[in-house]
Amino acid sequence: METINGCTVVAPSSRPARLKEAKRRLDEELDVECRANAAYKACRARGVMKDGRRFGRPPDPYQPPAPPAGKISVTNPDSRNVKTSRGWVQATTPEPASPPSRS
Repeated sequence: METINGCTVVAPSSRPARLKEAKRRLDEELDVECRANAAYKACRARGVMKDGRRFGRPPDPYQPPAPPAGKISVTNPDSRNVKTSRGWVQATTPEPASPPSRS
């Protein structure tokens, strides 16, 4: 037995009993969340706050940004947009030159 907030709680000892208790709690939590969401939607549908004032206009719907113009090289994975004095240019990043191996 365990006491939580002044209430005595008996923890079930068998696995099926614990699973039933966990499912009951999850269902109860889901029910509370659904009722709260329904109350929120009803409040928004009325269009009036608790103090009697009306809501402002609804927010603008999300509009994803337009796809960027231009092409990206798919043949060279090292190629990427690079900032230059003329703006952004599709180019490869410079790699250090290595001396030829001597045999």
